[in-house]
Amino acid sequence: MSSCFTADCPAGSYSTQTRTCSVCPLGTYQPSSGQPSCIPCGKNLTTISNGTVEEMHCVGKFTEKCYNLD
Repeated sequence: MSSCFTADCPAGSYSTQTRTCSVCPLGTYQPSSGQPSCIPCGKNLTTISNGTVEEMHCVGKFTEKCYNLD
C-alpha cells in the first residue's frame, strides 16, 4: 500500500482507513511504523497488552483454573 494512503503511525500501531493511528489490539503486534495493519500472533498466542511491537511478546493463552490446595 502506498504511504500516500497511510498515516505515519509508530510501531505498535497501524493506520486506519481514515488515516488515523490506532494501537494494535490484543493478539497482534507491529514492529514497523506507517503500516496499514497489525500482524496476528500465531495460533493459541496472544499479547499481554495493546500496542505490542515485537513478535517475541506473543505468549501462550492462559486459562484460569482453580485448584484445591487441601
